[in-house]
Amino acid sequence: MPDQIEDCRVALQGGVAQAERWRADAGRLCLWGYSAGGHLSALLATAPRAGDPSICAVVAGGAPCDFEFIPAESSALAHVFGGTRAELPAAYHQASPLAQATSQAPPFFFFHGERDALVPFASSQRMHHRLQTLGVESEYHLVPDRGHLLTFIDSNARRSAIQFLRSHTTDTP
Repeated sequence: MPDQIEDCRVALQGGVAQAERWRADAGRLCLWGYSAGGHLSALLATAPRAGDPSICAVVAGGAPCDFEFIPAESSALAHVFGGTRAELPAAYHQASPLAQATSQAPPFFFFHGERDALVPFASSQRMHHRLQTLGVESEYHLVPDRGHLLTFIDSNARRSAIQFLRSHTTDTP
C-alpha cells in the first residue's frame, strides 16, 4: 500500500480515456470488486483525489472495509502494509474505506458471506452502517451459509448487485 490503489487510479483514468473508443459512457462509471478488489473499489470511492473520475455506484463483496479485525501484532498483512497494525497504525487507517467515508461517497451495495472465515462480515457491515449514518445510500446483503469463496459465485447476490447498478446507471423516463 498505496501502490495497489495508485494502480487502480491509473487504470480508471485509462478506462475513461478509452471510453469513446469502447463505446462506453464515462459518466456512468461503477466499481465492482470482491475481497481485495472490493476493498480497493471501496477505497477508490471513499478517498477520491482531484482528477479522479466520478463513480456512480460501488459493489463490494467480501470486502475488508476496516482492519480492526486483524490483531494489532499480526503479520498477516505486513507484506501489504510494510508492517503490523501496531507498527503502522496510520497506514492501516489510511487504507480503511470506513475511515475515509464521507457524505460525498457514491451509493454502495455490499454482499458478504455469513460464514466468511477470511474477512468477517462485521467489517463490511460497519461500513454499511457508517454510510447510512452519513446519509449515503447503502444496501447490505448477508449471504446465508456461505463462506468467502462460495459467496463470490452466489447467483442471488450477483443478480441483486446487477439490479442495484442498473438502478444507478439507467435513465428513468
